[in-house]
Amino acid sequence: DGPGLYVVRAPVAVGPRLLPSSASEELVAELSPGTAVRVVEVVKLADFQRLRGRLESPTGWISIRNEATGFSWAELDGPLPPALNDEKGFSEQVFCD
Repeated sequence: DGPGLYVVRAPVAVGPRLLPSSASEELVAELSPGTAVRVVEVVKLADFQRLRGRLESPTGWISIRNEATGFSWAELDGPLPPALNDEKGFSEQVFCD
């Protein structure tokens, strides 16, 4: 998965940071199934076993998929238009304690 147009498949919280948070006061928004979003950057968080996406609007991050279970909060519906798509849209992050 990479940047593109995604459709939310399960309720998902939009947070202000790349790393997932369980603190509800940090929520930017909550997205319902069927919502279309534009993901402009995708990051694989190895330590969290999550694929996260940075949204254009609302501004923030969502979990796209749980890499351990395969559960998806959102699915790729199509690529971004060429003018908005650059090859720097995917990265892998490893966080260690």
